[in-house]
Amino acid sequence: MKILGIDTSTKTLSVAICDDDKIICETFINSTLNHSCTLMPTIDDLLKYANLKICDIDLFATTSGPGSFTGIRIGISTVKGFALAMDKPCIAISSLEALAFNLIDTDCIACPAIDARGDRVYTSLFRLQSKKMTRLTDDNVIFISELEKKLLNTEENIIFLGDGADLCYNRIGKRINSKIASNVNRLCRASSVCMMGKVKYEVGQTSSAYDLAPQYINLSQAERERNEKIKSRGEKNGNSVRS
Repeated sequence: MKILGIDTSTKTLSVAICDDDKIICETFINSTLNHSCTLMPTIDDLLKYANLKICDIDLFATTSGPGSFTGIRIGISTVKGFALAMDKPCIAISSLEALAFNLIDTDCIACPAIDARGDRVYTSLFRLQSKKMTRLTDDNVIFISELEKKLLNTEENIIFLGDGADLCYNRIGKRINSKIASNVNRLCRASSVCMMGKVKYEVGQTSSAYDLAPQYINLSQAERERNEKIKSRGEKNGNSVRS
């Protein structure tokens, strides 16, 4: 089964084509160019390198969040378009789950962390043991101080990864049994998205293109500002009535 995997959930871009468990080709881009400029040319290039056409792909997989709102939308809409046009199955993978899969050969507690700003991270915990991954917590956005409380009593080795790994380690790493993943495994790789896609496909967890949707977890800045304005107007109206 040939799988096209995409990650656009953070500033980095990764695209991979796998044939079952074999990585045919993979690209990782960490530059100032935005994903709307680099994603489609990268997919075209990888298809050429693999000597494939887009119709040869059997499964489309993409990270669905949490992470960059704009980046997630780009990946989701691209996979939706391919899956609809080719009438092929697609699958959404948590960006945190894909990150944790990078450490599948290491026995540890994986703590993927994506910077959510404001001293917060998108995070979840996974136990990796004997090349199997078990989810311990749901994806969430929390303050780093709260993450420390969750990890304080953990006796197993904790490995931070993701673009928030340095942030977490510098704040709390020395007070818990932890380290940071190597540069090779620290950021999301599309080959991990492919592998997770294959695992979920085999247990029937695919979705139709119509149902594929982002998993933001947190409200966007625009939505938060809008809610604050509505709240502020409501308070003013309430005060004027009481006076």
